[in-house]
Amino acid sequence: MLAILDAEGVHTESAFLRTDADGDFVTYYIEAEEGATVYDVFKQVTENPDELSDELAAFVAEFNDVMDGDPYLVESEVLYHLVNPECPT
Repeated sequence: MLAILDAEGVHTESAFLRTDADGDFVTYYIEAEEGATVYDVFKQVTENPDELSDELAAFVAEFNDVMDGDPYLVESEVLYHLVNPECPT
């Protein structure tokens, strides 16, 4: 996974599952150098999982099974974002 995060230029990634009357939704929070790079690497990985390690390919296969269509950006405003400067890295 770290190799993919490095290729994407991602510093932080979190996934949240939301369920409502319209169905289940996955929302991501990503801090990265460039959004377009994240998307390009994501497409390459999900379309060519055979090029990955067995463990990562299994993760991608399960991910693809639960996703319905391509990801899309949702416009939203940041309510808050806090980072503890003493957080160990």
